Amino acid sequence: MKKIKLLSALALSIGVVSTLATTASADTKTSNGYASFKEDTSAIEPKIPGEIGGGKVDPNPGKGTVTYTPIGKNELGIVQSPTIFNFGETILKPDSRRNDLTIQALAKNADGSSFADVYGDKSYVQYVTVYDGRTAVDGWELTASATELTDKTATSKKLTGATISVANTKRWNEDVDAGKGPNTNLSGSDFTITTDGTPAKVMGTTTAKYESDVVFRAEDVSLKIPKQSVQLGNFDGTVTWTLVAAPTTP
Repeated sequence: MKKIKLLSALALSIGVVSTLATTASADTKTSNGYASFKEDTSAIEPKIPGEIGGGKVDPNPGKGTVTYTPIGKNELGIVQSPTIFNFGETILKPDSRRNDLTIQALAKNADGSSFADVYGDKSYVQYVTVYDGRTAVDGWELTASATELTDKTATSKKLTGATISVANTKRWNEDVDAGKGPNTNLSGSDFTITTDGTPAKVMGTTTAKYESDVVFRAEDVSLKIPKQSVQLGNFDGTVTWTLVAAPTTP
């Protein structure tokens, strides 16, 4: 009986080997797969910052408060920025040079008209909007720098050491998937711009997409002039907003 069981097992083993050895493909065919991905290159619609307008499309971009620069929906750029920091006219007194002089900005355009955008409390606001529509790359940083305030007629007269401070800033992002709202995925705080060309960080991110805004009241922008630089004249300068396409840590 033992021999019979052994021969049966051997026969079964040979049968299995024989079955595997005869398996072969009779034919092969291929099918192509195809998928295409591209970015939307149409122009964006500028929005009023969510902090004051709920992300609604601005019906009059570039009118009054901010300058509007259109870009494509697949690009990175500064699309809205303040038109002016207007510190008006100050009447100096005999003792005006005894202390540093601080002047609060006006909510007025160059032509004297009032700014257009307001908070719920009716205070006038200014803002900078960065749009990021890139697919393959993340991260950017926004800075601000300023030239020295120089007299319009006597260029040797300068407000040396003057600074522009922006307080009570708020940041807002329109990236729904990442959780849109105040300060979402955005770093930055109140900032002071020196008038020697040195950049000051305004806002940055490693992940935020779509519109990102830094918003502030016009009344929270101030010019500080060291007492030794206080002098008569009509001075102007330029604030430059610079966007760098690079990840930035909070």
